[in-house]
Amino acid sequence: MKASIVTIGDEILIGQIIDTNSAWLGQQLTEMGVEVLITMSISDKKESIIKAIKQGLENSELVILTGGLGPTKDDITKVAIAETIGADMYFDEKLYQSIKQYFNKVGFTLTKAHKLQCYMPQGVRLLTNKMGTAPGMLFNLKDKMILSLPGVPYEMKWIFENSFRKDFLNTEKRLQYIEHRTIRTIGIGETRVEEKISDITDHIPPGISVAFLPGLGEVKVRLTLRGNGNKKALLTQLEKKIIKSLGKYVYASGRTRIEEALNELYTNNGKSLAVAESCTGGHLAHKLTSIPGSSRYFIGGIVAYDNSIKENV
Repeated sequence: MKASIVTIGDEILIGQIIDTNSAWLGQQLTEMGVEVLITMSISDKKESIIKAIKQGLENSELVILTGGLGPTKDDITKVAIAETIGADMYFDEKLYQSIKQYFNKVGFTLTKAHKLQCYMPQGVRLLTNKMGTAPGMLFNLKDKMILSLPGVPYEMKWIFENSFRKDFLNTEKRLQYIEHRTIRTIGIGETRVEEKISDITDHIPPGISVAFLPGLGEVKVRLTLRGNGNKKALLTQLEKKIIKSLGKYVYASGRTRIEEALNELYTNNGKSLAVAESCTGGHLAHKLTSIPGSSRYFIGGIVAYDNSIKENV
């Protein structure tokens, strides 16, 4: 199964907020065996939403939308979906009573906008949202699906994990085997990494791909196996060969960050660490102490910003 992810909101396009929803959804879908073909961020305009939905349905079996489900006038995702699939809107009395009950409980005033929020496209399956008033919406269109979620990250995640994932995994038959292995290196550039393992990557078998992902101070090598879980042993073999070839430059595998690797290294070897910083303004100490248990090895640090401190402390 292939998926398209669409995040909706002018606030994303103008850089007012960062789109973390796409990254999180991409990770979850991959673990579930869904291949993400494209992620896109679009404006709140109805025409843009309709165009994105049509593009997603043309290229994939699952289209996930986040944003535009609230009670304000710029929340028009429902209307755009209805127009795209040719559905009429109806008033969901059960949802309205649920919102009304919640507002009475917390002492909030129910507005006309909240009542308008309860108009839904025909054919929708509403997904419970215990973190807010806007439910998720699921549409089954023969061999295609549209999943619409709130843009607020904690609401989106709750609905996906509690109201969508389990049923989807139990009923969907088009999932494929996907597994990623990530090797993390430090102290070496991307081209040098590629050179050192070229004898391995030049002979990668079908079904497995390799990617080089440079970042600030590190380069990640990602191996991806798609479609055949029987090659898992081969994937492991390739991972071990690459780690051996890169040697001292490998600090961890998987999702382990450098500060987590340092925590484990220093703790296991009974060593301690202190830092002296200047232009980083304490950020290095912050990163090290952000990991639980860092007090077992990290003593402390000095931020020597002014030259007089650098010379006299």
